[in-house]
Amino acid sequence: MKKRFIHLTNYSVQKKAPNYVKNTGSPNNDEEEEDDETASKWDLYSLKNKWRELGINVEDVFTKVKDLIIKTILSVESTLASNYNRA
Repeated sequence: MKKRFIHLTNYSVQKKAPNYVKNTGSPNNDEEEEDDETASKWDLYSLKNKWRELGINVEDVFTKVKDLIIKTILSVESTLASNYNRA
């Protein structure tokens, strides 16, 4: 906890770089979607669109991600419960 910035993501650092390119292609923006692929960080909307363009089943991917999250939480459930009960 003493190293407050140890968990900064690459994006947290990158967004201050002089060559950073903002993504303006999300549906909440009035600007064109052309720069989605050149942006330094894609939003989820742009990523899903690209996956669909590549023929990737987005719904299947997210179903598998949700399943993985559930299994991960279940794998530590007893440890979390034990620690919670000790507090």
